Amino acid sequence: MAEYIKAMIAVSPDTLRGKRDRALVLLGFAGALRRSELVGLDVSDIEEVELGLLVTIRQSKTDQEGKGSTIAVARGSVACPVRALREWLRAAGIENGALFRPISKANRIGQDRL
Repeated sequence: MAEYIKAMIAVSPDTLRGKRDRALVLLGFAGALRRSELVGLDVSDIEEVELGLLVTIRQSKTDQEGKGSTIAVARGSVACPVRALREWLRAAGIENGALFRPISKANRIGQDRL
């Protein structure tokens, strides 16, 4: 499966959409996150640490009481979710709020969640 992920990001264009999609795929794969968990993330849910990321999942399908949890996502040497996420945030100019957002045909970043 990792080979499929590498192949997907290898053909991803160097555009806003490409950067967002790379970050989505790599973070989702590295953290074993569901789609709903990915789109529910805010910038404040991510903490970069020496070995990678600490990702706070505030609500999940398997967390019926809504207690939340924090997972660790390691840096990668070939396909690094930390680097991909940093590139997406920098290119999109996102500093707070929803982490993954829609992009209009005019290349404008929305404020809502995907």
